[in-house]
Amino acid sequence: MTTIELPLPETNDPVAAEAPAEQKPQNKRVDSLRPIYLRSNYKLGKIRLPHWTVYHLGARIEEVVEQMIVAIRRDTGGSLQVGWAAEHDNQPGISRPLRVVSTLHPLHRVAIDMIFCAEGPDLYVRFELVTRSWLTYLKFALFTSSFAALFIALYGLFYMNTGVYKSLALEFARKAPTQDSGLAYAKYTSGAFGERWTLLDFLRDDPKLFLTTMGGPPTIIAGAIGLLLYKLPREWMRFPCKWLKWPNPNTFKNHATQFAVRMDRTFSMMLGNVYSVFEPTGCRRIESE
Repeated sequence: MTTIELPLPETNDPVAAEAPAEQKPQNKRVDSLRPIYLRSNYKLGKIRLPHWTVYHLGARIEEVVEQMIVAIRRDTGGSLQVGWAAEHDNQPGISRPLRVVSTLHPLHRVAIDMIFCAEGPDLYVRFELVTRSWLTYLKFALFTSSFAALFIALYGLFYMNTGVYKSLALEFARKAPTQDSGLAYAKYTSGAFGERWTLLDFLRDDPKLFLTTMGGPPTIIAGAIGLLLYKLPREWMRFPCKWLKWPNPNTFKNHATQFAVRMDRTFSMMLGNVYSVFEPTGCRRIESE
């Protein structure tokens, strides 16, 4: 029997002719990303963020991240900063923390962290919100200044309109021997044998007795003022924010919420347009509690 070997068909595609047996995909956008450091310091309250489970795309995590970067830059026109979330673990092919930063004001920034994790054959994507704003420092400055002013005013009224000073002087006079207690009381209250004692003089002389005698009223006043300021709504900050030309707390929260919804929609559209993945057959979306 004669065996005839037929020649292989020729191809005009130089890429196919020169392609190696295995070719590693090049993810230029992923490789060019840099870490972004952004520590959250402002609480917005309860915001429900999405978590995604995408079926059968775990092995293609690098490609999915690449396509997400393309979708973000296409939809936003390059107005957002894209990089890695420096605070999270970053392992190619296993875990990729993509961070997208939106700058509402140079001192007020919002970031959405999309944590891509390969879980067996599936891809898990968790959304996290990072907010950094000088509204935190403004709130602290307003709280401390208001607290100090109210405490001084209320305690001054309490001190001048009650017998607390005489009660304090009487307690200190009782420390003296019985025959000298009257002279000690006169020294404290009327300035006999010197100047009249102030609250600071009593504190220096016997801090323990001073705090035991005077600790109750200041504590109650301070607690009431602190509770009052804590319960005040955030809207009271809109006046200093307007003067500083800053976004007020409501504006900042609305921006953060809209930004989270925008990134969620971009990811959903990318899955449908690039991979033809839709709920519920190709993926599952849940919202964090």
